[in-house]
Amino acid sequence: ADAGGGSIKQLNGYGPGSIIRRTFNPAGRNAYVIGVHITDLAIILTHPPDRVTTDAIQIGIDLRNISRSIVERVHVGNLPLPGSAVTRATPRVFASQGYGIVLGTVSASDPAYAGGELNTLRDVSVWGGYKLITQDDMQLSPSSAAHAAVVDRCDLQNGHYLISQESKYTQAVTWRSCALQNVVPQAGSREPTYVIRIEGAFNRVDGGYVEPSTSVSFLVALGQTSNGNRIDFQFETGDLLGRVQDQGQNNVITVPGGPTGAHR
Repeated sequence: ADAGGGSIKQLNGYGPGSIIRRTFNPAGRNAYVIGVHITDLAIILTHPPDRVTTDAIQIGIDLRNISRSIVERVHVGNLPLPGSAVTRATPRVFASQGYGIVLGTVSASDPAYAGGELNTLRDVSVWGGYKLITQDDMQLSPSSAAHAAVVDRCDLQNGHYLISQESKYTQAVTWRSCALQNVVPQAGSREPTYVIRIEGAFNRVDGGYVEPSTSVSFLVALGQTSNGNRIDFQFETGDLLGRVQDQGQNNVITVPGGPTGAHR
């Protein structure tokens, strides 16, 4: 990416900062954009390597208000893959800033509504960001409900949040067979860190490998509005069962060795 970006306010208003995004007018009507296919490329973000920026925040791929699209075999983040054509030396503590991939909508009752559901992320890696894959982000899209997304076989490393879904309205999202590793707090932040945060209902985490580091606050955090979610890990490392939080209803969380919660 070129240097530069935008503030949270600018990103909320679909201003500068997103490397790949659609043109969207949050104050008026927009055309539907459906069936975008992004494949076989890498986006290396260029946040400052020595500080956390507030006015040059970047989003790698901004899929807000786009429906039925596929992103596959793509790498995004402040940290390049080994052997990449682009190399960039960024300390890991300053790599935890910006956003990898963002999913979201505006409210269906809003005149600007133009979709944002049924998107698929497949065989994607996101290395280095504040939020690696974020859906219905409360700062970027506070009325969002990007239903029925599928996040499949993705490799997420070096973030303050690895996976986050932050709207009480969202349902039927599936995160399947992902590798979730190395939670790294953003420099100077006092906010909790998360492998997975979910606020919606009837979502599913199915399988996957978890190796989050000892600096993680929550392996799984299910918020007060969460309901009917099913979290089923095949494997996790470390003594992290005390870092599971369920404030919702009817959620079930299982890890190897038996269920840690079956809540009503």
